[in-house]
Order: sequence, then C-alpha cells, then structure tokens
Amino acid sequence: MKLGTRASKLALIQAHWAAEKLRPWVSTPIEIIPFSTEGDRDKKTDLRVAPQDFFTQELDRALIAHEIDFAVHSAKDLPNPLPDDLDYFWFGTGEDVCDTVVCREGVPMDTIKIFGSSSERRNAWISNRFPHAEIRPIRGTIEERIAQLDAGDFDAIIVAAAALNRLGLSDRITFKIPLGELAPPDGQGFLAVTFLKGNAALEKLRQAFVSPVIFAGAGPGDPDLMTVEVRRAIEACDVCLYDALGASPCAFMQKGTRAIFVGKRLNAHSYTQNEINAFILQYAREGKKVVRLKGGDPGIFGRLAEEIDTLSEAQIPYRILPGISAFAVASTASNRLLTRRGVSRGFSVLTPRTAERAEFLPLLQEERKLLPRVYYMSAAASNALCTSLLAEGFSEDTPAFAVFNVSFPDEHFIDGTLADLASKIECYRASFDTPPPGLIFVGDTFHPRYLTPKMGVLAHQKILLTCSEDVMPSAIEAVRHFNGTPIPFSMIQVEALPTLQVAVDSLEKFDWVVISSPSVARLFLDAVADVRKIPKLLVCGSGTARVFRDREIQPEKMPPARFGNVAMREVMLETITPRDSVLHLKTQLAGDTLPETLREIGCTFSSCVVAENTPKNNTECPPYDAVFFASGSAVRAFATNFPNAEIRHCVSVVIGPPAARVFSEVYGMAPTLISTEATVPHAIETLAQFYFRESNIC
Repeated sequence: MKLGTRASKLALIQAHWAAEKLRPWVSTPIEIIPFSTEGDRDKKTDLRVAPQDFFTQELDRALIAHEIDFAVHSAKDLPNPLPDDLDYFWFGTGEDVCDTVVCREGVPMDTIKIFGSSSERRNAWISNRFPHAEIRPIRGTIEERIAQLDAGDFDAIIVAAAALNRLGLSDRITFKIPLGELAPPDGQGFLAVTFLKGNAALEKLRQAFVSPVIFAGAGPGDPDLMTVEVRRAIEACDVCLYDALGASPCAFMQKGTRAIFVGKRLNAHSYTQNEINAFILQYAREGKKVVRLKGGDPGIFGRLAEEIDTLSEAQIPYRILPGISAFAVASTASNRLLTRRGVSRGFSVLTPRTAERAEFLPLLQEERKLLPRVYYMSAAASNALCTSLLAEGFSEDTPAFAVFNVSFPDEHFIDGTLADLASKIECYRASFDTPPPGLIFVGDTFHPRYLTPKMGVLAHQKILLTCSEDVMPSAIEAVRHFNGTPIPFSMIQVEALPTLQVAVDSLEKFDWVVISSPSVARLFLDAVADVRKIPKLLVCGSGTARVFRDREIQPEKMPPARFGNVAMREVMLETITPRDSVLHLKTQLAGDTLPETLREIGCTFSSCVVAENTPKNNTECPPYDAVFFASGSAVRAFATNFPNAEIRHCVSVVIGPPAARVFSEVYGMAPTLISTEATVPHAIETLAQFYFRESNIC
C-alpha cells in the first residue's frame, strides 16, 4: 500500500507514525512516498490568502491518478470541501492541541516587540495579549521558522505544541497558551487520511478508527422517560445533533460537547435534510463520537432511514438506540390502552401526510390492508398466521421475519416470506424443549433491499466479556467502538478484606501508594474518608488512573505504555528512592514482582493483600464468537463453570503473559491472542485487528 505525504521532516514523522498505527490492521506492506507540494515550494505567499489546497493538491492529484493508495496530512491542512473524488478520516495521536509561544533565547515574554504569526486566529490573540507588539507574517517549516526566530527576524513565534513535540523540540516552548485563551482550529493535533472514494480497503480500514454514529430516541419529552443507554450515550458524546425536543439534552452533556440544534417543525427547518446528513458524515469522519438525537423512537417518523442510508453509502458504521414513542406514552400512561383483552387485538400507527403532500390524505381500504403488521405471541401459530394472511390477499413473496429473545444475548432473527417463514420458525422452535418467545413482522417495508448491512470491524461478532464489574464498562465501550455486540458475563468479583481499612488508616506513614488494578483502586477510594490524606499515587495504567480521575484525583505516575508488571517495575525503579516509604495494595492473586522491586530499591514498604478475587457461579453461558479474559482468575472461573465450553473452536484474547500462562495451564494450549498492553481497550483492539486481518481486506 502506497502512502503519500509531504516531504517536510514533520510530515515524514507523522507519516511514519501513521504507518505504524495502521500496520497491525493490515497484512500488506506500507511504502511511504514523499511529495513536494506548492505550499512547500512557495515560501512567500501569506497563508491567510493562500488557496485551501496549498499543501494538499499534489497529493490529491496522485490519489486521483492512482499513484498512491492513501495520503496522510495534518488534519487542519485539509481543504473544506475536499475534491469530489476523495474521502477521508481523522485519527488522534494523543498530542497536546494547544498553541505555544516560542521566544528567541534571552528574550523575556514581557519584552516581545515583533511576533511571527501565520493566521488571523493567532494574530487576534497576540493583539489582545501583546497590544504593542508588531505582527509580521512568517512562512516555512517549523525548523525554518525557528531558524528565522534564532536569526533575529522575530522576538517570538506561535507554534502548535503537537508539532514541537513530534519534532523533539518541546524544550523550545516558552509558554503554553491555555485553551480558554486561544481555541485551537479543528484538527490541530490530529492526522487525516485521504483516499479515493470507493476504495473498499480504505473504507473498511476507516471503520477501525471512527466510532459508530449513534441514532438515539430521546423519548416523548420528559427527561425521566429517556432510557439509561441513551443518556449514557449523550454523556459520552463529542457532538450531539438534536431535534426539537421537550427538554434540551445539554444538561446531560459533558463540558466541551458540541451541541447542534437541527430540529424541524412543519415548514420551519433549521437545516435541510441534506445539511444534517453532511453534519453527520463530517463529524463521523473526524473520529468524533456522534449522537443523532431524535424525539420519541428514531425509527417512527424520524427520517431515520434517510440518515442511515447516507452512512451506509459511505460505509460508516452506526448503532440505533430505541426510545419510548409518544403514542405509547399518550395511550398507556393515561390508561387509554391500545390493546385490551377481549376488546382490541392490535393497532396501526401512521401519518395523514406523505413525503410529497403535506395536506390530509385518506388511507384507502386497500392500503390499510397492506400496512406492516407486528404480531406478538405468534411464533407457535406461525403456520396458521401465514395461511390467513395469504387468504387475505397478501402475496406469497411478501417479506416477513421473526425475532426471538429481543435484546438478549441470544437474540435470533429468521428472515423469509409468507411462503416459507412458518416452516423456518417451526424448524427453529423444534431445537428447544421450551421455545423462546417471538414476534412476527409482515410487510413490504421489511424487504431485504431496505436492510443495510451492519458495519464495523466487529460488526457481526458477539464478544463474551468475563472481566470484573470494575472494568466491564471499559470493555463494553471498547467493543461498541468497533460496533461489535458486547455480552457482559463477569466471572469474578473483587471484595475488600478487613486489612484494607487498616492500611487506609495508616496512610500518613507513607510517601507513595502503589495500586495495580482498577478494582483495588475503587475499593481503596470507597474506604478513604478524606481524599486529601492520600499520598502520591503510582498506578499500573489508564484504567486504574481513570478510577481516580473520576473522583478528580490525578495519579503522579503511571507507565507510558504496556501497563503490566514489567512496565510498573521500570517506573518504580525510576521514581521511588531508598528514602521513600511505600504502601503497595493488592489482591490475593497478585504476583511478587512489585514487592521484589521495592525490596531491590531498598525503600521502606508494606505490601498488603486488601482484596480477594472470588469466582462467580454462572449456570448458563450465552452464545458468543470470541471470549475476552482480563485476568487468570477469570480464566479459571470460566473453566470451572463451563468445563465443556468449546473454547478451542472460538477466538480467545487475554491481557498479558500472566493470564496467557493460566490459559495454557487450564486448556493445554495458547490463547488465540495476547494483548501486548495490559489494558482492556488494547485487548479489544487486538481482537479487532485479528478479525480485520482475517477479512483479507488489506
């Protein structure tokens, strides 16, 4: 695969970083091909008047000419819009998005007279913060700009922190400008991949780096009638495109979430449907977590079909979270029941308008007869039902389907027509001693041509998550990021021991607390009455750190990557001195690596078992395609509960070598996959990479 990039040092660093990020997903080698762009050659034109594609047009032409397969850019350099032939996506690098002031050596900030700047946004900040300074345009690569600064052409320049960090020049930063003073442009700190529209491999690869768009039903208006899952989606999103609702969703959003009102009322639209579709596509391509929030249930008169068709055409994944419909609340909550035993066996829901005409249109008898129908408690009578509908005048090829155990892990769909659905249902039900409940749907709206395939790297996979409840939300979120189906099935529980409170009561004796699991972190915080008394914290990884950050506590130290005992040992050797006193809190299953490291350092320490992992007794295992183990104890508990599980014939992924060793001891073979970093998101990403490679797309 040929990756095109600008030839500057920064662009090449970014291209190599992007190639490393993409390599685990593809089996094809990636070749980096540098290009000289007009923006690189022309060092005189002021960027404020330069064309939008100043730094991209040569790469765009190479894509269109099939000279390269994709190109990598700084996301903020992309023109808007792109050429019609091109598509794109962003992905984050974890870099700082702030701008910085870089002063010439020996020039204090309060004496700056000449600023070098290349944008109106930065100029406005300079004028406000340094009203007496002269602003001069500056051009060139980051290294060339710094050379101009050091040569005395300027007293100070403004440079993105991400660029300096990537070039190894962060020591040149004089002052980091707070985001509240100077908001970065969209895309600063992010990289963008551009490719030719219709490139199936790149469209599929994009699904690994964008979050599924969530279409959610807000309910009829009362916030208390919004589902828990919808509220969680709003709390976690980056962008919320919301309709005219009874109550604004902004109260549930995190600070910094972009809320865009796109509501429509009769003859009063804030945006056209095409504009809304464009918003959804833009923010999804930018890697944002997008919630498209609609009133009631999004599938009932919510223009949902048009929006998901747009995403399907672009091969961008999505999920749908149903909501409570207004008709259900208006009837049921007021005791005006739509169905009543002996009185009413069903109902139709429709609108008196069509897409073409806003005035009232009567529903003809023939139309009414062919309306889509939903039959509850109907699976056992499927043969009689289909026969009756055929007698009413429905054709044999009328689409129909049945669904069993709706919303449960073993949810099962059977597609067919009135001619064959009953026999398919009977065959399915015959495999059960007690058949599960099912619904039957009949109508032309269920024709396969209207059903778009589910997209995403894990789109057709059920992932059994055996981890503890403390890390389960992280596992569920990671699976959903790749649009898989998470099946929470915790095999262990972590409970505090009396020793925990004894350890907490002695915190004032220690300089450091070392914690190597999210479960212990949660139990520790629950036991601490005054968080101000917590010493410096050294934690094993991002999951454990998140437990503290959720309580607004920032750990002092954490491994930068890999997040296992080996990485913890390295950080402890770098951080803890023989003069320190350390409290190490662990479960009864923790190994001896960390206490041995503390002993090697020569510090005063206490290594306390403050919690124990105990297995859960689950009696029935739901169906799954892959199973995830976050610990050796989860492996043992699963094997004990389900000794006959077909673990050899499914994909298994474990966190790190310790869990892999237990897996090998229990099952006499290695797991399919071992996560190289001891974090839940990385383990699920490893699983997603496996399925992506197996698809032979790249």
